[in-house]
Amino acid sequence: MTSFLLSPADARSGLSGMLERLGARVIRWPELKLDAPESCFALDEAIENLFGYDWLILRNKIAATYFLQRFGRNHQPEELDDLKILSIGDQTSQALAQSHIHVDLLIDRSAYVFKALESYVGDFAGLNVLVPSANIYREAFEQQLEEAGARVDNVIAYRTVSDPQRLAQLKALVVGGGVDCILFTSPQSIDEFTDLSDTDDLRQALAGVAVACRDPQTVAAAMDVGLAADQLLSADLTATGLTNLMNTVFPQPS
Repeated sequence: MTSFLLSPADARSGLSGMLERLGARVIRWPELKLDAPESCFALDEAIENLFGYDWLILRNKIAATYFLQRFGRNHQPEELDDLKILSIGDQTSQALAQSHIHVDLLIDRSAYVFKALESYVGDFAGLNVLVPSANIYREAFEQQLEEAGARVDNVIAYRTVSDPQRLAQLKALVVGGGVDCILFTSPQSIDEFTDLSDTDDLRQALAGVAVACRDPQTVAAAMDVGLAADQLLSADLTATGLTNLMNTVFPQPS
């Protein structure tokens, strides 16, 4: 039986019923719900010890928003002046600008972090880096920095679902091969999944999973989050098209 991962909206639509009638199993990812974590102890401790860090890396607008909210409880923006800040994505830098926070490095995607920092600092030995996140996936740049001699502290600053256990279960299901294909019906569904997974590089999150996109706009959005064109399947949302997709993802014995 072919298993498809859908957004909550698509799982509630006729698409879910059509897939089930064709013999597929439908799994929906959890509703996106951004919120503060149950405990901010690690984040508060990092904020109170910012003098021990050389760089703050804000991987998306969500990270910037929740970090600054917590920081602003007892601190002023100018207290960040001595800290180097790397911002990933235009929305992140805009959020920082609105709070009058400087940015030392602005890059488009997390995949470029290591090279950008390497050009800026040269030697990573002894470098201390703070990365607020939802702590769902470690980005590739975190491992690269550590291998080059830096210390990277990834601290929980927010959560992307109301029940983190459900997201952990989905992650285990994907890693364990329990999902054959994820079906994106729009660029918005890709944005939702990247926010849910707290990453702008879906190659890691969807390793071993077929990725199907409804139209060229969705294909382009998938490529913007690290998926290669030759990895992407076309999804015609008719009964015939879905049957062909199922046979491509999980060929039936002749």
